[in-house]
Amino acid sequence: MDINATGEFLLPGKFPKKTEDEHFERYMFASKRVKEKKVLDIACGVGYGCEIYSESGAKHVVGVDILKSNIEYAESKYSAANISFIEKNIYEIDYKEEFDVITSFETIEHIENDSLVLKKLYNALKNDGILMISTPNRKITSPDTKSINDKPANEYHTREYTLGEFKNLVSKNGFRVKNVFGQRNRLYFKFNTMNRVINKFFKPDEKGNSKLKKNVFTQARYYTLVLEKIV
Repeated sequence: MDINATGEFLLPGKFPKKTEDEHFERYMFASKRVKEKKVLDIACGVGYGCEIYSESGAKHVVGVDILKSNIEYAESKYSAANISFIEKNIYEIDYKEEFDVITSFETIEHIENDSLVLKKLYNALKNDGILMISTPNRKITSPDTKSINDKPANEYHTREYTLGEFKNLVSKNGFRVKNVFGQRNRLYFKFNTMNRVINKFFKPDEKGNSKLKKNVFTQARYYTLVLEKIV
């Protein structure tokens, strides 16, 4: 079936390679932790990530997305015996300590009530489970914003976070940060003029590595946090 690639979610084959690499890398990273696990993928889009989990040995994968067209596409292209695709608003999920692994990639920045969604994910996660969640780094993706309340550069985003803001958000909603990984890490300067020079001449978004890496002295364009519940 045909589906409209608006830019709000990834449709494989319709986006630049570097964008696809970033998205697929997150799922490949998470797939190493799903064998024999029950997995929930929130805002699964068209379902390619669920297929990766299925082929990586997950016991069962539940992919949830708000768009009927995405779910229909997922069912037509990525169906498997151990995958269930569900059309549902993220605010409406109501699982109780059911999943060993939950993933939510490039989703929370689209959501108005981020704390409510994190509480939903907390409830859905088993006490010894892990949540892997990614989001853009506001310092890089919306450098002209002054605070978390400013409208991001991406028209589809409600808000974007710095790493500190994001860590604070998840900790206030019951999670402990186990690890932080970055994609397309680069040098970052306090003054945006220097960052613009770096972007112009060194093109870190094009040449930077899409692999998830721990970063200490650099800023990443996208962060993925591995979280566990505080119980």
